[in-house]
Amino acid sequence: MKKTSIVVFAIAFFFSYCVSNRGPVSTAKSGSTESYVRCIADGTYLLEQKKYDEAIGALKQATVLKPDSDKAYNFLGIAYFMKKNFAEALPCFQEALKINPASAAASCNLGNLQFEMGDVDLAVATLSKASLDFADDVALHFSLGNVLLHQGEIDEGFVHLKRVMELDPDYLERERNFSLKTSSGDLPSSEISFRYARLYAVAGNLEKTLEYLESAKKKGFVAWERIRQDDAFTLFRDDPQVKKYLE
Repeated sequence: MKKTSIVVFAIAFFFSYCVSNRGPVSTAKSGSTESYVRCIADGTYLLEQKKYDEAIGALKQATVLKPDSDKAYNFLGIAYFMKKNFAEALPCFQEALKINPASAAASCNLGNLQFEMGDVDLAVATLSKASLDFADDVALHFSLGNVLLHQGEIDEGFVHLKRVMELDPDYLERERNFSLKTSSGDLPSSEISFRYARLYAVAGNLEKTLEYLESAKKKGFVAWERIRQDDAFTLFRDDPQVKKYLE
């Protein structure tokens, strides 16, 4: 199994969850609740600023002020992960899930962390269960798809990436750290590129479809008849820029 770029895509997920789960600071709260909200706000801001030690301090305080906060433990796990302190990150994500088993964010982060720690089977199990429990969570499908690609489970990996495109057609394009370098196995890189072209064709993104078709061509792809045969290309099959690959 190759691990090229895995740290990059795992970290990207953690930042994604950091931003998406960051709530507004309320000035209507008082006492320890207000302090907790401020610690969460400070901690997530410091994470975004890559000031991880300071973030850990703020988020630790948040867990003291509100020990039943899955959000605080999830963010604290993120901070430890960013410092590559996996031993400290692991119990944070586990505690977040103990408090709130319905936390898709903590499930995704735990699965990515398990993969980064080398426990691939456990990571697949964690992410697979979570993707069933939270069938519409785009980050979980993206994460599981990538782990499966690293494992060489190409077909199954693309099933989950297809789901990503169904849920959010622009997700892969927004995920700047995502690249074909995260793929492994015996499948030629030309086939990988063609399959990404297929995904973008399904999503209706002509620009990205053409980009990956050209990538496939440069890598030696020759089975262009599949564009005629695959319903995924129905929308773009007659486009002149796509038809040139059939000539």
